[in-house]
Amino acid sequence: MAEIFLSYARADNEDPDGWVIKFHEQLRKRLGSILGEEVSVFLDQYDFKGNLLREQIIGEIRKAEILVTLLSPWYLKREWCQEERTEFIRNLSQRMPDTNPEERIFVAIKRLLHGHNQVDKEFINKLPVEFRGQLFFNFFTVDKNNNLTHLDPKCEEFDTALNNLANKLVHIWVNLQSQRSKRYVYVAETTKDSESARADIVKELESQGFVVFPPTYLSDSKTEAESQLDVYLKDCELSIHIIGKNYGLLLPETSESLNDLQYQKAIKRGLPMLIWVPKGLLTTDERQKSFIDNVRNSVSETSDLIEGSLQDFLAEVSTRLKETVEK
Repeated sequence: MAEIFLSYARADNEDPDGWVIKFHEQLRKRLGSILGEEVSVFLDQYDFKGNLLREQIIGEIRKAEILVTLLSPWYLKREWCQEERTEFIRNLSQRMPDTNPEERIFVAIKRLLHGHNQVDKEFINKLPVEFRGQLFFNFFTVDKNNNLTHLDPKCEEFDTALNNLANKLVHIWVNLQSQRSKRYVYVAETTKDSESARADIVKELESQGFVVFPPTYLSDSKTEAESQLDVYLKDCELSIHIIGKNYGLLLPETSESLNDLQYQKAIKRGLPMLIWVPKGLLTTDERQKSFIDNVRNSVSETSDLIEGSLQDFLAEVSTRLKETVEK
């Protein structure tokens, strides 16, 4: 996992000394020396060659816990740099709705905008809104003639600025490590006739200290719902699915229900699953009958289908999660 994503404009690395690469190397080494362990800092060093590479970079952004931006006039003019920030904020807001994404964005200034020689209110007001409340780390210098240039990675001022940035990143990173001890379970949205049972399952899991996904309703757009599911299922150790009487509303322009989509995405993710069919469940919905038959036929070694009372199912959920800890 890339704990830290380094966002920069490629033109800022085109000077003879490869400034961005040196910044990346020294930051990674400094973090490692402080923590005594390797911290992943992702740096894209390749030009885009089609959608595949672009999607790989987006994938790294979606994994990132922290975004470090190398601010410069080039950076502020690059549409892709804006897209990286937008994707980071959007994704983190979905994955951790109680987190302020802007608190995870750090700004290292390589060069100020033309006409500015200090970080003051006038300069800050020209920045994108997500940067205006940030703590800045200055990697530039101004000579006696008010000429600006970036700090030499070999100089003492660069080392001091890097150390200040690294210490702030470590503070956030250590807090994140403690949060990672939390355990995550996905409880799939269901149809109206099963919403009460789902609420009971969520309440029981939360009372035991589990974080339950999704934190809010999934989108009724298939594309957006799939993106949400990619985020929510990523850290979950178990996916729970409740089978109701009805197949559910179809997603627009598809013949697939949200229930079915969640089930298929969990299978594709390879997540262990617990599926509950209430005892004596009867349905006249042919699509739901087909879905239930498909579920019964696709149960794997890591998945169980329980047909019984809600109490029986909750007991099985507790047993499965306890076994996961013991392993």
